[in-house]
Amino acid sequence: MPDGIPIQPKDSRGYFMLPQAPEDAGYYVYGTPLHGAGQYGHPALLSVLFWVEREWRAIDNRKFGVGNISQAGGPAYAKHHSHMNGLQVDIRALRFDGQQTRVSRFEPDQYDRTATAKLIAIFLSHPSVKQVLFNDPDIHGVRSWEGHDDHFHVDIRVAVKWNKKFYLPSRWFCLSAARRRKSLFTQRRRSRSKRNIRFTPVGWVTNRRRPRMSASSR
Repeated sequence: MPDGIPIQPKDSRGYFMLPQAPEDAGYYVYGTPLHGAGQYGHPALLSVLFWVEREWRAIDNRKFGVGNISQAGGPAYAKHHSHMNGLQVDIRALRFDGQQTRVSRFEPDQYDRTATAKLIAIFLSHPSVKQVLFNDPDIHGVRSWEGHDDHFHVDIRVAVKWNKKFYLPSRWFCLSAARRRKSLFTQRRRSRSKRNIRFTPVGWVTNRRRPRMSASSR
């Protein structure tokens, strides 16, 4: 702990544990395993959470709950298998009283739909957020999914650099070797085709040089 600054635990993938809700943070933590053991996140996901925290604190003093992300090394959870790559996070619905406990959408006296909708809208406004799963049909932009009545699930996309030139989504690594080669070939072909055209006042024209005319044909 150099100069009093705590260093976050890091797993074998190079993912850091989410800071366990410092006193001035706009979020609190919950979930299993306890003490952050289930909150190792991809750097892109942690960046999204910190950005949402900043935007949320600008409009509301209540803290939102951050739950399961992934366990160290990425093993599967007992009940669900989506929180393995550090790109998903569970967020609790908001309560009227601001208490840091769960609340279901079926508890109208405590469930703050308006605040929850605002928090979800902040997540959805980030370009890295791919989808939000939540069972409240009155909130725009969410998809229904079993078991998501007291929290919503956020799934993000992340781009990675490949061969110092091509940026491919993380799902690319789930493809077979043959499909990877085909995908990379397509990226290169599109890149070459883009370099071979340019825009002029009369429209798009190719950058390819015209063949020189021989002296006899002039």
